[in-house]
Amino acid sequence: SSSDRAWSWRVALLGALVALSLAFLISAPQLWPALQYLGQTARHSMSEACVTGDSIRITEALTWWVPVLDGWTGARNQSFTTEYLGLLPWALAAAALASLWRREPVVRWMLGMGLVCLFFAQRHWTPYYHLFRHIPGLSGFRIWSRTLFLAAFAVSTVAAFGWDAL
Repeated sequence: SSSDRAWSWRVALLGALVALSLAFLISAPQLWPALQYLGQTARHSMSEACVTGDSIRITEALTWWVPVLDGWTGARNQSFTTEYLGLLPWALAAAALASLWRREPVVRWMLGMGLVCLFFAQRHWTPYYHLFRHIPGLSGFRIWSRTLFLAAFAVSTVAAFGWDAL
């Protein structure tokens, strides 16, 4: 009945809150000293230009399809990522999205993860950058474009689902 479903949602929500609280309490003794020493690290004293210098522009993301579309600029500073995947994985990922969108929740989850990683990799090119700077957990990250390896992993995983769908 509907009251049973409402009760089960409340129990699930309460269980999730208890689990998150327990996880926070277990990790707090390790995180607290790290937060105390954050002001003494070399990265904390870096300039704003150095911190945002490796953000990826959306036009730079187009080089995932054609490597020299943005013009050859050489290696990007400090990103240590390889975003070019080739055309076949993108075609297979598109096939997976077209055929498995409703049946496979992993395909939807990987697409979401890839988009979130692309969003975070843009850093100062996004209108939410100033919000990121003031969130304690996110403000200490330096080279946001390194999240692109998760986006490449997401595309590769969805392409594998596309290969299986063929």
